[in-house]
Amino acid sequence: MGDIRESPALKIIDLLAELGAQLAYHDPHVPALSDMGLQSVSVEEALQGADLAVIVTAHPGVDHTLIAQRAPAAVEDGARRAGAAW
Repeated sequence: MGDIRESPALKIIDLLAELGAQLAYHDPHVPALSDMGLQSVSVEEALQGADLAVIVTAHPGVDHTLIAQRAPAAVEDGARRAGAAW
């Protein structure tokens, strides 16, 4: 994985944290965000107790249908890969 410093996900995480959100994330390419004290967890674990799922990068192999079914609300960045089913 390349340099993630410019990732829009980091800004979203910062903004949600400033609002007091309890955060969990899943990213098969970024196992930890050490500066933020976060580690990637399974999709299922990330959705436990979630009020919202935010999909910033729709990685192939991530079950987006599961996210849509289990998350009370979900938003995505609009640049989702073509053909992603959910």
